[in-house]
Amino acid sequence: MPTIPLEPLTFEFFARYVLAGFLIFIIRNAYAVGERPKIAEIVLDVALFSLINQLVWQVVVWLGWLLVDAAYGVSTTPAAVLRLVPGPRSAFFLEVIALPSALGMMFGRALRSGWAQSVLRRMAMPVVDPLPRAYDHVFSTRPVGYVIVTYKDGTQVFGYYGEKSRAGRDANRSELYLERLYEQEGVEPWREMQPPRAVLLNLTDVRSIEFIE
Repeated sequence: MPTIPLEPLTFEFFARYVLAGFLIFIIRNAYAVGERPKIAEIVLDVALFSLINQLVWQVVVWLGWLLVDAAYGVSTTPAAVLRLVPGPRSAFFLEVIALPSALGMMFGRALRSGWAQSVLRRMAMPVVDPLPRAYDHVFSTRPVGYVIVTYKDGTQVFGYYGEKSRAGRDANRSELYLERLYEQEGVEPWREMQPPRAVLLNLTDVRSIEFIE
């Protein structure tokens, strides 16, 4: 099997057209799904994201020089302004790391918010919900508040889902960690358990989870 020698030009091509797209994909996926995909399944996505990254980078560079030209004229640009222009090495890292990271976060937020899906549907394009389970969608936004977990046998757990709480996203074994537990009888206000305690709940037989702001 032939091997490709690792040379500066080879590495730059790999970084621009593979690494940049892969970085966009995994960051976007972390925002939307929270799982790292298999590399063999995302080859076309990586190539597409790499091309998008190149397009955005060229637009950014073009707009930058256009602004400089409009303000000073390319031939008369002050030396102080030219010193702000990144050199080849700095520009390379901005192109293959900084910009893909920003695009990945932007795409991830767009997918999680749902507005991108609505636009694609209006264009009659097939879309896949990045958060196929309602459970994933709710807890991906990390709502902070009180919850009532009711099991099929009628057992209820009263707790607080806060910044220290966690929701497991394994489709085969969903779990919920509540950082504070409460007691509740009749119409009486909730009382925090003494001594204070947290709980890790297995949600296999859960009938409902109620959220109280």
